[in-house]
Amino acid sequence: MFLRAGQAADSARFLPPPFAFSAGAARLSTLEDLTEIEPPKPSGRKWLFLAAKLLIIGAVAWGIRGTLADGVEQLRHATFDLQWGWLVVSAVVYILANLPCGWFWYYSMHALGQQTPFFTAFRAYVIGHLGKYVPGKALVVIMRAAFVRSQTADGGVAAACVFLETLTMMASGAAFAAVVLAFNFADHWKFSLLAIGLAAITFGPTLPPIFRFIVRRLGVGRRDPNIDAKLRGLNARVVIIGWIATLASWVLYGVSLWAVLKGIGIDTFTLAESIVALTATSALAVVAGFVSLIPGGFGVRDAVLIEMLRPFLAATDVGSVEAAALSTAVLLRLVWLVAEVVAAAIFYFARRR
Repeated sequence: MFLRAGQAADSARFLPPPFAFSAGAARLSTLEDLTEIEPPKPSGRKWLFLAAKLLIIGAVAWGIRGTLADGVEQLRHATFDLQWGWLVVSAVVYILANLPCGWFWYYSMHALGQQTPFFTAFRAYVIGHLGKYVPGKALVVIMRAAFVRSQTADGGVAAACVFLETLTMMASGAAFAAVVLAFNFADHWKFSLLAIGLAAITFGPTLPPIFRFIVRRLGVGRRDPNIDAKLRGLNARVVIIGWIATLASWVLYGVSLWAVLKGIGIDTFTLAESIVALTATSALAVVAGFVSLIPGGFGVRDAVLIEMLRPFLAATDVGSVEAAALSTAVLLRLVWLVAEVVAAAIFYFARRR
């Protein structure tokens, strides 16, 4: 899903345990193997371990720098008077939007028999967000699994739960967007079909029988004699709870988008009047960006967001609909990026005592 099998195998030889990972759904068993390697001894492997850490940090920094630079460049010619207070509100709400999804990842790990504390799981969830700015997005899996792997949490199962949480979030967002588009955006029938297709693609693998089958085929937890009993913990109840939790996150995404619109001076609609449309808009944009596998969904997410915002902005007194839509898309990307970097930095240094 994220990297070709050959690339995953090559990468696996050079990454020591703290960054052991599955570089895609087809290679989750690689993580299972790596999580059992002993910590590096004081030798040449120690320097290899350090080099791997620096390589990951550099890749994340490079991806963030590119996204930030592109966004700033696109805003150079904007004519809106920014209201920074609303942009801060948008950033705070976006961070809060991570709570329901982060909790569901934690919950799904516990459903599969892993004993990871919530703080540890949420810390890994927030820090792992930065991995999506690196091509392939495999670092999301690498980083989250690395930060929770312990004697009570199997790295392979944690990685499998990353896919479960992510696909559940994408499925619920696409399904919500499909319903809203069908009733409120008749002109966007192509987006309606896109949303339906994305919902079907992402929902299928999360069905308990299918997910359990995939996990078994990939050999995740194969050294655990109780893995079959643990996998039975993934049932319809877990999936339903996942949809409820991720839909809560999507609503907060919509609130964050509304705050950005307020930040460029668009206050024609109240939050109550616009929350459904804005939630569907942000959900479809993020899901489309996710399946593109482009770092941070750059370009794809913005294009969908701009197209979806046009009819919404046309009903306002904004001067140029195109300029307002572009500015909103770029600002939203920058606000979310800065929020992710700040939150990741805080959680990285805020280790639980």
